[in-house]
Amino acid sequence: MHSSSLVVSVIFMMLRMLGVMLLVPLILADTRKHADPPACEDRTEDCASLKKLGYCDPNHQYYPFMEENCVRTCDLTCERIAGCIQYDSVSRCTLCTLGFHVSDDERSCTGCGVSMEECVTCTSAKTCTSCLHGYTVTADGSSCKHKDVKYEHYFPKGSLSRDSIQCTSWEGFRNLLPYVSYKSVRMYGTYNEAGLRCSDTKIVNQIASALRTGGSSELSFQCEGRTWRTGPCGDTEISVDHAFCTCTSGNAGTIRPCHGGSTWGGVNTDTCSGPSQTLGIEFTIA
Repeated sequence: MHSSSLVVSVIFMMLRMLGVMLLVPLILADTRKHADPPACEDRTEDCASLKKLGYCDPNHQYYPFMEENCVRTCDLTCERIAGCIQYDSVSRCTLCTLGFHVSDDERSCTGCGVSMEECVTCTSAKTCTSCLHGYTVTADGSSCKHKDVKYEHYFPKGSLSRDSIQCTSWEGFRNLLPYVSYKSVRMYGTYNEAGLRCSDTKIVNQIASALRTGGSSELSFQCEGRTWRTGPCGDTEISVDHAFCTCTSGNAGTIRPCHGGSTWGGVNTDTCSGPSQTLGIEFTIA
């Protein structure tokens, strides 16, 4: 700290002890994370009051104190790191904006690379460490890929309304089903955890498209000895080896959370008024 800064602090402290209504800058050890470099921030809450006393005037005898401790209030220039969104207490960058990583010397932000447009954070070696929501890091860390897409909820025995979390989540799942290539689909539940599968890539993607768009009529798909069906039944139903929009049972499955009442479906159980169970369907990315 400049000698003038020390003088100002001592004078203010003496005045405060004497009851004079002046504010004394109190600068504590700083362990916070900062949106701006600390060098660009005020280091004491008293800066506004000191400015009113004229201390921001470059010709004022205590201006050196303001240069060091009241940068923002005095509207002084300071150095920011391009792309940095978080700093430590000594103005080193600790977090860069989307798609950039902190340099080894913590004084700059460097792009992760064009192959990492969904990458949120990466290392200086340009290995991705985290991705946008809905994506996951590839095994070699070179890029991000879509996560496998899954709907799974617990269904208690009894009736469900169209306002239930099971229904609203189902609608969101369908509407946001990514337009990517899938290699398999599995419907499963408490009473058949292994599930009912289709691994014919062409058919799987047709099922995904039909489920995403809904439609006004039933569609059926033959896959590996099973019949998959989608179509309107309250909202959109998907079933495997069950007659469409009916109450059935057996080694098959139906998910229709938005039909209302106790007809929400089941896997390897009655699909109307069935027992409490978890139901799910998962699409695996190719």
